[in-house]
Amino acid sequence: MSQITAGSFIRLLRTDRTVVAVCVTTAITMMGQGIISPVLPLIARDYDVGLALVGFTVAVFGLGRLFSNLPAGFLSERYGRRVVLIVGLAILTIASVLMALIDNLVALVAFRLLSGVGAAIYTTSAMTMLADISAPANRTRYMSLQQGSILLGSGLGPAVGGFAAEIWGFHSAFYLMSVLSA
Repeated sequence: MSQITAGSFIRLLRTDRTVVAVCVTTAITMMGQGIISPVLPLIARDYDVGLALVGFTVAVFGLGRLFSNLPAGFLSERYGRRVVLIVGLAILTIASVLMALIDNLVALVAFRLLSGVGAAIYTTSAMTMLADISAPANRTRYMSLQQGSILLGSGLGPAVGGFAAEIWGFHSAFYLMSVLSA
C-alpha cells in the first residue's frame, strides 16, 4: 500500500498538471456552490416564504445533477472531455451570476437547478478525463483526489459564505459564488 508523502505530492504537482488543474477547479467550484447554504434561511425571511421552499432550492441543485449525469457522459463521449467540461463550467458560471442578480425565489430555484446541470456536466467530464489520463497504478489516487476536492470545496463553502454574509450581508454570498464559479 503506497502512502502519499510530501515528495510524492510535489511530484504530482510537477508531472500531472491536468490532475491538479481539474482538482483545484473542482474544489473552487464546489466551494462556490456551498457558499450560499448558510444564507438560504435569510432568503426565506426576505422573500417571505417558508423554509420548505428554501429547502427545495437546495434540493433542485442535486436533482439537476442527478438528471444530467448520464447525458453529460454521452456528450463527453461525443464532443470530447475538455469541450464538455468547459461548457459545464460556463453553464455553472452563468447560472451563478444570474442567481446573484435576481430578486425572487422562483428565479433562484430555476437558476439553482441550472447550476446543478452545469455542475453535473463539469464533474462527469472531469472524472472521465481523469480516468482517461490515468493508468491502473494511479487511477484510484486520481479518483480519490477528485472526490477529496469535491468534499473540500463543499465543506469550506458554507464557512466562507457565512463569514462573507456576516461581514457584507447575505447577498455577498451570491456574488462570491458567481466569482468562484467563473
